[in-house]
Amino acid sequence: MQTSASTQSDRPTDVVGQPTPDPCAENRDSDPLALASSIKSAIDQVGRFAFRRIDVTAVNGKVVLRGFVKTWFQKQLAQHVALQVPGVNRLDNSLIVDPDKTGPS
Repeated sequence: MQTSASTQSDRPTDVVGQPTPDPCAENRDSDPLALASSIKSAIDQVGRFAFRRIDVTAVNGKVVLRGFVKTWFQKQLAQHVALQVPGVNRLDNSLIVDPDKTGPS
Protein backbone atom coordinates (compact mmCIF):
# COMPACT_ATOMS: atom_id res chain seq x y z
CA MET A 1 0.00 0.00 0.00
CA GLN A 2 1.48 3.28 -1.11
CA THR A 3 0.63 6.63 0.47
CA SER A 4 1.47 10.03 -0.85
CA ALA A 5 1.67 13.47 0.71
CA SER A 6 -0.12 14.88 -2.31
CA THR A 7 -3.42 13.34 -1.23
CA GLN A 8 -3.83 16.24 1.19
CA SER A 9 -5.18 18.50 -1.57
CA ASP A 10 -5.66 18.00 -5.27
CA ARG A 11 -5.96 21.73 -5.90
CA PRO A 12 -2.91 23.58 -7.26
CA THR A 13 -0.83 25.59 -4.84
CA ASP A 14 0.63 29.06 -5.09
CA VAL A 15 4.23 30.11 -4.45
CA VAL A 16 4.13 29.60 -0.67
CA GLY A 17 2.43 26.23 -0.87
CA GLN A 18 -1.05 27.43 0.06
CA PRO A 19 -4.01 26.28 -2.04
CA THR A 20 -5.04 28.80 -4.67
CA PRO A 21 -8.44 30.44 -4.16
CA ASP A 22 -11.43 28.53 -5.46
CA PRO A 23 -12.58 30.38 -8.61
CA CYS A 24 -16.15 29.20 -8.01
CA ALA A 25 -16.23 31.06 -4.68
CA GLU A 26 -15.35 34.31 -6.45
CA ASN A 27 -18.12 33.78 -8.99
CA ARG A 28 -20.71 33.36 -6.23
CA ASP A 29 -19.81 36.74 -4.78
CA SER A 30 -19.77 38.49 -8.17
CA ASP A 31 -23.53 38.10 -8.75
CA PRO A 32 -24.98 41.36 -7.39
CA LEU A 33 -28.59 40.14 -7.41
CA ALA A 34 -27.70 37.02 -5.42
CA LEU A 35 -25.67 39.05 -2.93
CA ALA A 36 -28.48 41.60 -2.48
CA SER A 37 -31.00 38.78 -2.08
CA SER A 38 -28.82 37.05 0.54
CA ILE A 39 -28.52 40.28 2.52
CA LYS A 40 -32.24 41.03 2.33
CA SER A 41 -33.01 37.49 3.47
CA ALA A 42 -30.58 37.75 6.40
CA ILE A 43 -32.07 41.09 7.46
CA ASP A 44 -35.62 39.73 7.17
CA GLN A 45 -34.73 36.80 9.42
CA VAL A 46 -33.77 39.22 12.18
CA GLY A 47 -36.94 41.29 12.05
CA ARG A 48 -39.32 40.56 9.21
CA PHE A 49 -41.77 43.38 9.94
CA ALA A 50 -39.31 45.95 11.26
CA PHE A 51 -37.29 45.84 8.04
CA ARG A 52 -39.91 45.54 5.32
CA ARG A 53 -39.19 49.07 3.99
CA ILE A 54 -35.52 48.35 3.22
CA ASP A 55 -34.08 48.08 -0.29
CA VAL A 56 -30.71 46.42 -0.84
CA THR A 57 -28.48 46.93 -3.87
CA ALA A 58 -25.06 45.44 -4.51
CA VAL A 59 -22.37 46.07 -7.13
CA ASN A 60 -18.90 44.48 -6.97
CA GLY A 61 -19.21 43.79 -3.25
CA LYS A 62 -20.37 47.32 -2.41
CA VAL A 63 -23.77 47.20 -0.74
CA VAL A 64 -26.21 50.06 -0.25
CA LEU A 65 -29.07 49.90 2.25
CA ARG A 66 -31.90 52.37 1.55
CA GLY A 67 -35.28 52.88 3.09
CA PHE A 68 -36.84 53.66 6.43
CA VAL A 69 -36.57 52.15 9.90
CA LYS A 70 -38.20 53.20 13.16
CA THR A 71 -35.13 53.44 15.38
CA TRP A 72 -31.40 54.04 15.28
CA PHE A 73 -30.97 50.54 16.76
CA GLN A 74 -32.78 48.99 13.76
CA LYS A 75 -30.51 50.96 11.41
CA GLN A 76 -27.40 49.64 13.17
CA LEU A 77 -28.80 46.09 13.36
CA ALA A 78 -29.47 46.02 9.61
CA GLN A 79 -25.91 47.21 8.99
CA HIS A 80 -24.44 44.59 11.32
CA VAL A 81 -26.40 41.78 9.69
CA ALA A 82 -25.47 42.92 6.17
CA LEU A 83 -21.77 43.02 7.03
CA GLN A 84 -21.91 39.37 8.14
CA VAL A 85 -22.96 38.14 4.67
CA PRO A 86 -20.04 36.72 2.65
CA GLY A 87 -19.16 38.87 -0.35
CA VAL A 88 -19.79 42.26 1.27
CA ASN A 89 -16.68 44.41 0.90
CA ARG A 90 -18.14 47.86 1.58
CA LEU A 91 -21.43 49.07 3.01
CA ASP A 92 -23.26 52.36 2.59
CA ASN A 93 -25.97 52.50 5.25
CA SER A 94 -28.36 55.11 3.84
CA LEU A 95 -31.29 54.01 5.98
CA ILE A 96 -33.35 56.87 7.37
CA VAL A 97 -34.70 56.73 10.91
CA ASP A 98 -38.28 57.96 10.67
CA PRO A 99 -40.97 56.20 12.72
CA ASP A 100 -43.76 57.88 10.71
CA LYS A 101 -42.67 56.43 7.33
CA THR A 102 -42.29 52.80 8.34
CA GLY A 103 -45.97 51.99 8.77
CA PRO A 104 -47.48 49.84 11.54
CA SER A 105 -45.30 47.21 13.20
